[in-house]
Amino acid sequence: MWLPTKLEKQLAFAATAGTPLTFSSYFKMDADHDGEAVDFVANGRVVWAPARVDYRAMLVHDHIGALTAMYDRNVLGTRLMPDMPKRQDYALWLSIMRDGVDARAVREPLAVYRAQRAGSLSSNKLGLVPFNWALYREHEHLSVPRSARALAGAVWHSLRKSRI
Repeated sequence: MWLPTKLEKQLAFAATAGTPLTFSSYFKMDADHDGEAVDFVANGRVVWAPARVDYRAMLVHDHIGALTAMYDRNVLGTRLMPDMPKRQDYALWLSIMRDGVDARAVREPLAVYRAQRAGSLSSNKLGLVPFNWALYREHEHLSVPRSARALAGAVWHSLRKSRI
């Protein structure tokens, strides 16, 4: 869920950031939270976005929360998420960044993410391993050793992030 000023603040940031790919920090709300997202913000846990991310950093950890990302179509053209079973957003960010674009973040949380419920498709972090492997090998065309290093980093960061 976007906070009321997200679009205004992120568009202003994008106009001065020097990159066509921007994102922001966001609040992480428990799946069973019953209140309104805006009421939750004062008590929420924040997933802090790094100020800047390049392709190399993205290979080992998807730093961009999909609900916060924006890209400038005037600069990049229309870039679609690839037809993959999972990790489509991650593949899109990698394809943009592989072309030499670094992403920059609004450090202020501008959205609220409702965490996955137990048993949901995206709650199984280890279940994403084969999808990440396919992304590295088939979409990014990385060698086996480089894919293995990226996958090890992705698993580590995913486990760490899931405890936030």
